[in-house]
Amino acid sequence: MFLRTLRLRRKDGSEAEYVRLVESYREKGQVKQRIVATLGRKDLLAPHLDRLAELLGRSAPASPRALKPQESTVWGPTLVARHLWKELGMEELLEEKRGKGKGLSLAERAFVLVVNRLLSPGSEHALAQWLETDYVPDGRGERIRPVWKQNGRVRVDPRFLWPWYRTLDELIGRKERTLGVRSRMIAYCFLEEMRMGLLPCF
Repeated sequence: MFLRTLRLRRKDGSEAEYVRLVESYREKGQVKQRIVATLGRKDLLAPHLDRLAELLGRSAPASPRALKPQESTVWGPTLVARHLWKELGMEELLEEKRGKGKGLSLAERAFVLVVNRLLSPGSEHALAQWLETDYVPDGRGERIRPVWKQNGRVRVDPRFLWPWYRTLDELIGRKERTLGVRSRMIAYCFLEEMRMGLLPCF
């Protein structure tokens, strides 16, 4: 088995390289290759590629103890919440036109705040810690990560906090023109049922 990279172009025009585990085999006298697994983006795997190549070069299988996970994140509850969020039409209700490079949309920020309050209630400062333990992707599927900066007793970079602080203000400002009575009732029922444990998803 060996590693092979594949370069793909994303919708936004940027390129990303992915690493695949490939094996060679013989079939009717011909050498063929098949993909065993797609391991992920090359830039994220870069610190581990040498070790992977070393393990693949061994004649004997590597001991499970030789492989050490770098992190373990929770993302099942967030996937369930994302499905319910879309089913309720919240994404469409809060959708907005925005240019490239402007960070998370209002809909994405609102989703993260709602899920955070359901799974691990706390302040925007606590939200940063929650994003370290739970895998929360944005609309493009990329993980949302907090930005840390020691500033007195506050460890979260203010530039990370400001968009979250603005989210509720933006929602209040758009409430009347975006959310009708029916939509507000659906959102309220959704949150209440989740809070009371009536929805058996967590």
